[in-house]
Amino acid sequence: MVTASLFAHLTSPEALSTQAILALLTSLGLSSTAGFRAYLPLLALALGSTINSSALPLQPNFQTLKSPPLIIILGVLTVLEFIVDKVPIVDHFSDAVHTVIRPISGAIIMAGTQNSISDINPWLAAGVGAALALTFHTVKATSRPVVSATTAGIGNPIISAIEDFLTVAASVLLIVAPVIGIILVAILVLLIVRLMIGVVRRLRSRGSSSVPAGMTPGMPPSASGRRKKTLQPTYASGVSAGATPVAGTSPIMPVSSLQPPVPTQPYSTAGYSGDPPTIPGQIH
Repeated sequence: MVTASLFAHLTSPEALSTQAILALLTSLGLSSTAGFRAYLPLLALALGSTINSSALPLQPNFQTLKSPPLIIILGVLTVLEFIVDKVPIVDHFSDAVHTVIRPISGAIIMAGTQNSISDINPWLAAGVGAALALTFHTVKATSRPVVSATTAGIGNPIISAIEDFLTVAASVLLIVAPVIGIILVAILVLLIVRLMIGVVRRLRSRGSSSVPAGMTPGMPPSASGRRKKTLQPTYASGVSAGATPVAGTSPIMPVSSLQPPVPTQPYSTAGYSGDPPTIPGQIH
């Protein structure tokens, strides 16, 4: 029932208007960037709706986002998230904590803005925003440990600074120019995915090059580390090399060291006239 009514609403002339499409794209884009920074998209939404309420109007139940105290709190949290995300090891704990916070931020953005989905069902809009933020957060959280492992933590601040720049640019453009902002969000996703793939390949190549000689990658050491069986020289008595001779016996010489017998000339009677006759009593 909800699916049918939602489809009918999304295909209505009001939902297909340029303003409605831009509002939906802006809400989707801000919810997605919440997966990289939890508080910056909320701050951009609060400031944007305060400066120009017609650019991205809020739902009646979310008008408190424009309150000055909440804007100040979001500003402080944004700065703290920027700093923490650039400290190796600490950024991993931050990502673990924000696994819950960033989807909530995406849900608030999607349900709190007036768009084609939140107008008919705010809970459905919140689910869409949370799913987008969680997807982007998963890409970020899984790629950061790989960067730490391959660069010994040196690349973490650099990657974090790039994320900061792209997230700020995307959040501002989504408020001012939604179409360009959506394109920038798509580019941000492609960059992060390509970075993760490249780092994973480099990590695998390093793992393959560190395999000891004679071992096949992926083969257990017990199988690849076996010593090849070598043939031992056979000795005259049948004892293999390395055997200790028994006391009192002659040393055993290997067959290869024995000299072959010298061939003897066959006995020949050619030119032999026979023994001289023997006369009894004569001594030769």
